[in-house]
Amino acid sequence: DTALLAGVGYTYKGPFTLALGYAYQEVSSNSFGESTRRHRLSATAGVRLPARLTLLAQGALGLNVYPDRIYLSPEIILLEDDEAQNTLSLRLVRPVSERVDLELSYAAYGTRLPENGLSYFRQVGGVGLTWRP
Repeated sequence: DTALLAGVGYTYKGPFTLALGYAYQEVSSNSFGESTRRHRLSATAGVRLPARLTLLAQGALGLNVYPDRIYLSPEIILLEDDEAQNTLSLRLVRPVSERVDLELSYAAYGTRLPENGLSYFRQVGGVGLTWRP
């Protein structure tokens, strides 16, 4: 088996922060159903808002190609933030004390297998506190 991973990225820091990236991964296997090619575009942004709020956003789009028209590897588990998924996450953060932040979050994860039309979609929302040491 051979594996190749290449990527490029750009980060801007100014009145807001923005990071853009592209990655390509190729795994060629002599085992049927274990070869893949993946393209992934990603973006991360953060901006300060009035009332001491900070908005953080992350997104990624992935295109997966399976040369054998099927993927049989045991590593096909769909995990949060896996490179095989399309993702969008938003977080709104506000400090409530010197060491504690209140967070409101939303995330959507999905993927589609182009050869058979199967898809996966999940949404997660939350409210929480973050402690900073």
